[in-house]
Amino acid sequence: MSQNPPPALLARLVLRARAWVHAVAARVDESPGSGAASTGTEQNRDAAHTAAEKAGRRKEARQLLAKNPAAARELRIGRPDLPRAYDDGGLVDINGVSADVLVHELGWSAVEAVDVIEARERLGRFDGPNELISLTGIPPARVDAASDRLVYSA
Repeated sequence: MSQNPPPALLARLVLRARAWVHAVAARVDESPGSGAASTGTEQNRDAAHTAAEKAGRRKEARQLLAKNPAAARELRIGRPDLPRAYDDGGLVDINGVSADVLVHELGWSAVEAVDVIEARERLGRFDGPNELISLTGIPPARVDAASDRLVYSA
């Protein structure tokens, strides 16, 4: 006849087994494709999703601007410098914003931003990217890089 192990020994064995299971689970979480390693992948996926959402909001805001300019003005589309509730996905109205907005939102230099404001004051407003390029010192590549975010309101 065999003896049963004492309860204290049984409890220690169960605790060690649980500790071992947790240790193995922690290592699995750190393995490639999961846990900390996948955090970068998840962050990239989230960032790509956010960028796609913003692009969709910009498209929607552009459509509203084309169909109903008065409503777009009321919603302050392209005016991140003004309080507003409507999310336009990061549009910037080249005909309404200050030099500071061009610097902070588009990453243009202060010299480029002032050049835009001075040209806009002389002209009244820009009709599109060709005028912006031809009447300022902004290189075409800089305007092209910002084209997805720029709007030219009336």
